[in-house]
Formats: sequence, structure tokens, C-alpha cells
Amino acid sequence: MKRILLMAALILAVACQREFPEVIRIEGGKLHVQGIALDQKAGCMYCSFTSAFFKTDLEGNITGSVTGINGHLGAMVFDAAGRKVYASLEIKDDEIGKGISKTLGVQEHNREQSCFYVAEIDVDKVTGMEIPFDEVVKLHPV
Repeated sequence: MKRILLMAALILAVACQREFPEVIRIEGGKLHVQGIALDQKAGCMYCSFTSAFFKTDLEGNITGSVTGINGHLGAMVFDAAGRKVYASLEIKDDEIGKGISKTLGVQEHNREQSCFYVAEIDVDKVTGMEIPFDEVVKLHPV
């Protein structure tokens, strides 16, 4: 098992051939990271923070963001061939969901239960700050 983990770490280190920042600071608000995906070819990372999505360079500088995520954006994976990030999105019908709606200043959902989606994010359209959610995201119910 140790040999497999060591080999995987070596392959990852050789494949990346870059130095990554030890810390990426995104300030302003009560955010905590939910998911991170690396886009090695474009030299950037994508980060989800519950109700926020950020694009950063490999030094941690924010180069783009998506607004209007009225739910819990979670774990992510990057599809390099399709140039999309796929993330879990839960729109909650509970106290957390009400808190997200209140924080974002939007109307609460009128649902009797939580809804789950795969959010397909077109990262090439995240070209600046505060790109509207509906311009870059397609939702796929699960």
C-alpha cells in the first residue's frame, strides 16, 4: 500500500511540474472551502465555498467568480477535455438553506424537501468577477 501511495505521489509531482501555493487566501465573508479542482493546462484552480465559486491563478490570486449560487456548492471535479467543472449542488429546505438565502438577500425556496443537482460550470466563461450563475452553469437533477 505504501508503495502505491508513494508511486501516486511521484506521478503527481512529475505531472504537475509546478510549485503550488501553501495557502490561498480569499477574504471577505464567512466562507469555508468545499471543493478544489486543478486546471493544469490553463494554470488555474477552481474553488467552491458553499455559495461561492472562485477561479484563481496558481499563486492564489482571484481571477474570476460566479455569483447567485443559492445553495450548497460542494465537491468538484474538473473535466479537462470538456473544459467543465462538475460540482454537487444541494438546495436545502432547512435552516441552513434559509441562512444561505438570507445571507445572499434572495427569496427562500418554496420546496418541501432538499433538491440535489450536478452543477456543470463552463470555466471558460468565468472571465471576470461576479459572473451571473445562469450564464455559466447548467443544472442536472439527480
